[in-house]
Amino acid sequence: MNNPNTLIHPILLQWLDLTRQLSLPDLEAFAQHNIPANLPLPATYLNSLNNDYKTIALRVCILVFIASNKRIVPRKYQLEASNAMVHGLDCTVDSGTGSGKTLCQIILDLLYPNTTSITISPLKRLQLLQVAEFERWGIRTVCINEDTPSDRELWDRIRDGYYQHLIVQPEQLRMYQGHLPRLARLLHKQCFLKTIARVHMDEAHFHHLAGLPQHGLPPFRPAWGMLNEFRLCLPKGIPFQALSGTLPPHIKTAIQNHLNFDPNRAVSLKLSSNRPNIVYATHRIVGSLKDFRNADFLVSIPYKPVIKSLVFHDNTDQCAGLTDYLDGRLPQELRNTGIVRHYHSGMSKEYLTQVFEDFCNPNGMCKILNATEGASTGLDVPDVEAVIDYGLPQKKSTSQQRAGRGGRRGQLALYLVMAESWPFTASLDSVVPDGTDTDRPISGRLTKTTPKPARAGLAMILYVRSAVCLRSIISQYLTDQSAEALSI
Repeated sequence: MNNPNTLIHPILLQWLDLTRQLSLPDLEAFAQHNIPANLPLPATYLNSLNNDYKTIALRVCILVFIASNKRIVPRKYQLEASNAMVHGLDCTVDSGTGSGKTLCQIILDLLYPNTTSITISPLKRLQLLQVAEFERWGIRTVCINEDTPSDRELWDRIRDGYYQHLIVQPEQLRMYQGHLPRLARLLHKQCFLKTIARVHMDEAHFHHLAGLPQHGLPPFRPAWGMLNEFRLCLPKGIPFQALSGTLPPHIKTAIQNHLNFDPNRAVSLKLSSNRPNIVYATHRIVGSLKDFRNADFLVSIPYKPVIKSLVFHDNTDQCAGLTDYLDGRLPQELRNTGIVRHYHSGMSKEYLTQVFEDFCNPNGMCKILNATEGASTGLDVPDVEAVIDYGLPQKKSTSQQRAGRGGRRGQLALYLVMAESWPFTASLDSVVPDGTDTDRPISGRLTKTTPKPARAGLAMILYVRSAVCLRSIISQYLTDQSAEALSI
């Protein structure tokens, strides 16, 4: 079999279509004679399945093998997730960053190209990355958010099921800012509803972190907390799949309850979230965060080439301030050349796009990116070697998402939390005993004026105070009891 080099080649499409029609014996023969030994299939799992499930799993393996130009076969958990959705079962996928959760969504489009999938996604930048990734697999995809144009031809195609995958922000599914978005209106049309076959909830932890009240504070993106209403709009039996690399028990339970997952008709898949190539470390800030000398190690004097680093900040002033400071430590001829940049929502769309693309480019100028919260989700830059929290994050779930931005291609990478002095001395006397939400603030209830030290979550305080292995602290937070949880 001679595969073409492009995913849109008609011969490739013919091979995919043929694979969708093969019987189980033909699928087994194809796999035996075409899939090489260096891409081993999960044989033990496949042999444990009945013929129905095995047919789906083998078909998926071959479709992915063909569509990836013989580079990839699915992992066991990806096959389990696919079989769950095919058989109408809701599914939770709890696996670390970079483990292949996106392929769980791609597989169903390869398997059933004449149906429509919806992925609920939190950020516009992430939506664009997802569209690009799906289109690389030959899947017709469009993102839908408040910037989507009111182009009649586009919306006719969406309505008629031309697009195999819709990447949607949750605000587009219901009343938003006093009007009903166009996609929400389509949910009342049977011609559109009948095209929808499944729903994926990407970065599912956003339901809990953004969509629910947080210890006295209202949700800052209420639409994430109303996805159960969206589910009620859909025909009965459409399966939902919730995916995240940060699902401690209290967040996972909240998602499953919200989406009405029936324990008897749902599959929960959990892989180790441990990344053996990540080195975890903490450091106590000297003085205050305003003393940027604490970050001198990022740009040495005398100058040595800097490693690609992503630095997170609580606010835009600190983000811009450290950028100026580090740029000033560069040799004169390298200053203002874009080696150190900042990235936050206060910048223009054009600037953010330019900086993002430059930082993503292995040959780009930007080597140190100072960013606020938005860059912690979906920033897939393979060559980041250091991720730094300049100041204690409020929640361990946020910390885990940020740590996952480093070492994406398997190289050794550092995740460093640079904490102020107060976490080491803060009183924990007011912490309400509660074994469920380990991210609860040490002050109990929050208001808009609650200062940062009182907002800090118990899990983060205990993390930076820990005198034991940080990898062990993380495995306890995520209830990761796998054999790989502490591997390095």
